Amino acid sequence: MPARGDIVLARFPFTDGSGTKLRPVLVLAKVPGPHDDYLVLFMSSQIRAAVAGVDVVLDRQHPAFRGSGLKVPSVLRIGKLATISSRLILGPLGTIGDPWLGDVVRQLTKLLEDRLGDFRIASRKLDKGTAQVAVGGNIHVRTHRLRPPRWFPGSSPSASEQPHAESRSDDTIVDVG
Repeated sequence: MPARGDIVLARFPFTDGSGTKLRPVLVLAKVPGPHDDYLVLFMSSQIRAAVAGVDVVLDRQHPAFRGSGLKVPSVLRIGKLATISSRLILGPLGTIGDPWLGDVVRQLTKLLEDRLGDFRIASRKLDKGTAQVAVGGNIHVRTHRLRPPRWFPGSSPSASEQPHAESRSDDTIVDVG
């Protein structure tokens, strides 16, 4: 099972969906949920394709190269992310540890912030059960209310009648632009 920072050999999907190519990828995270999926970053030996100020080059002099398991200098293409199934991962090559993995994550964060521009997400708790989330020029207010359980206080519910709360959500979108 791959971990954050592992470099693995995988079948990476082409951006047009026409197929895959066997190549090393950097594992950034296991995707939450019931599937065994991973968020990975594309790697290539085509260093001349590196985007200056964005991509990270691992040449033989880079301190992370030794533990990477790579045979040739390679570029981490920050803008080429994919979520892949663990079934597409063939095996481990090496690993990139801190602080170099942190550099890759900072480059990815910077790219997303630069490309998303004025898209900002902020949230705050308004009162009990209500959250406000600002997305771009809108405010999205989600109210989540809990109803009391269906059994009366003072009674002893059986195991099958354990208290559970029913919930209801109301969404309101307010244009503030």
